[in-house]
Amino acid sequence: GMIFAVGGISALVVSLFAERITRRAHFGTLMFLALAVVPIGALGMPLAASVSLVGVAFLVANQLITDPGWMLWEITRVTTRQALTPDHLQGRMNSTMRFLEFAAASTGAAIGSTMAASRSAAARPAGLGVYSKVRQQPRKRGCSAFGRSVAA
Repeated sequence: GMIFAVGGISALVVSLFAERITRRAHFGTLMFLALAVVPIGALGMPLAASVSLVGVAFLVANQLITDPGWMLWEITRVTTRQALTPDHLQGRMNSTMRFLEFAAASTGAAIGSTMAASRSAAARPAGLGVYSKVRQQPRKRGCSAFGRSVAA
């Protein structure tokens, strides 16, 4: 929980300075940079494979880099949408965007979980995502997809 709190605090700090930041740079540039920072922060995630000080450091670094990036992306994205949409259509636009975002997330989760549960060795990495390590072991009765024993 404390690691996520670090990300929340870093996102809060960026949100407090968002107005100043957006005055100094073009929204399109900020949106690009904010979204480009997120995968950079995620690069350390595979290195946090163990419960150790090094693992915690990589997770904290991920939160310090990705959460402010997401916050700045969200602020510029919503502000741009609101600036381009007439006042009388704001509610419709916001509800439509939320519907599309949640529909895409739900569809992606369903596809990803189906691919992760697949017995196909080729589909597992795509379904599990970039951060996961997939062991290339045959599945046996009583074993999970990750090769660890499951308590009966």
